[in-house]
Amino acid sequence: MFFAVDNSSENTFKSPIGLWNLRPSTGTLGQSREERFMRQVHTGIERKNILMISMVAVMLSAVLFASIGCEDADPVDPLADVFAVLQDTILTSRTLVSDSTYVLSGDVILRTLPTDTSTTTLTINPGTVILGEHDTNGRLIVEPGAKLIAQGTESSPIIFTSDRLVGQRAAGDWGGVILQGSAPVNNSSLLYGGTVSDDSSGILNYVRIEFAGNNANGAGLLLQGVGGATVLDYVQVHRSGNAGIKIDGGEANLLHTVVTQPGSNGISWDNGWTGEGQYWVVQSTASAAGVRGSNNPDSPTSTPISNPLLYNVSLVEVESASNSIGVIFTNGTLGTIRNSVVLGFETALEISGTESNAAAEDTTLKITHSMFYDNTSLGETANTTSETIAEAEWIADSKYVNRFRSPQLLNPYDLDDPEFYAVYGSPAYIGDSLASAPLETSTGTVIEDFRVAGAERYYLPWVRAWTTFDRN
Repeated sequence: MFFAVDNSSENTFKSPIGLWNLRPSTGTLGQSREERFMRQVHTGIERKNILMISMVAVMLSAVLFASIGCEDADPVDPLADVFAVLQDTILTSRTLVSDSTYVLSGDVILRTLPTDTSTTTLTINPGTVILGEHDTNGRLIVEPGAKLIAQGTESSPIIFTSDRLVGQRAAGDWGGVILQGSAPVNNSSLLYGGTVSDDSSGILNYVRIEFAGNNANGAGLLLQGVGGATVLDYVQVHRSGNAGIKIDGGEANLLHTVVTQPGSNGISWDNGWTGEGQYWVVQSTASAAGVRGSNNPDSPTSTPISNPLLYNVSLVEVESASNSIGVIFTNGTLGTIRNSVVLGFETALEISGTESNAAAEDTTLKITHSMFYDNTSLGETANTTSETIAEAEWIADSKYVNRFRSPQLLNPYDLDDPEFYAVYGSPAYIGDSLASAPLETSTGTVIEDFRVAGAERYYLPWVRAWTTFDRN
């Protein structure tokens, strides 16, 4: 590890094992990890007060120089490990605790070997902070067969964020989080996926991923061949440098999902994703899509064909950015979006490619019982030689029961203090214009019967208590 103990040091930190003076080691790339960490602590990055405990110097030495990420590491990180680096490949189950702060240095790979008799599991306790190292493009990669159990709470979410100082953090500072599973995908060249529809890559519950998603990673959160038994509920990706969440195949279900200020598409899917989603919020300022759906880009008819079922999605473009599009359907995707809201985009809807146009014509691709408002254009008003669907006419077809008036969300365009629920008396609550629980699936659906257009009701807000909207 990196600490040198020196009673003359100016940096004083209350560790779980006592009051120690810590002199950070020096580095050649500006501030060292320790200097950045100490500044993070002193600027208040969601760290709780830690109880002082008297401990002998021998125990300090044993703890502070503990190794994280190596094959023979202790399976549970002791409370005294106040600042630890995760690196390389983790082959042994372990637990990260909120009394410590961790740094992802380079690619941190969670792996279960074929000869293992148990699943390698990384458990993260509520309130734990994990810093993605900018200088090494820190990433957490959970390979097929391993599990990440990151189960926070509304009052103590688990936070993945940048190792840069508060006030200096920026979109794309580090890589992000990648979950890989063994559920079906339709691209044989991929190194993940399989035949296990109900595969589990673990749990992400009350988790924030901030300032991640650089170009090397492609998104703040990547779900690759993730199965339907994986729990993804109350997850925020904030200020990703690229897409917010990218779903490559699989059957994962995403509930209570928030993507704010992504650098590219808010949430995108391809390669045969057939999962479900409900209660999504995407607040964007990018020249990109709120939601972008695709099948296999190189082979649009490859099976399984992407065909998600989505209810209660709120898509908001704050700055009416040029080339911003609420929803893009392309490359043969199928799917259904219902009881949703599309606000403020330059174009509300784009359907491209022969296969997706055909799906829109035969209603295996549709948006119904939704509200469109404050978009510069709904889409093309006339079909072309290559596109058989004129989007503006398609979404206005009476059989889809879409409406073109304000849903009266309280404050959706505010980047610093937004509210996404429909106010009392809003037309978003008109029952005759809303879809009931899904009829497309007879068994196994995770969709609830939630009668409002958009992701929140005024008396059941769920977004604000655990999320962040910090600019840097």
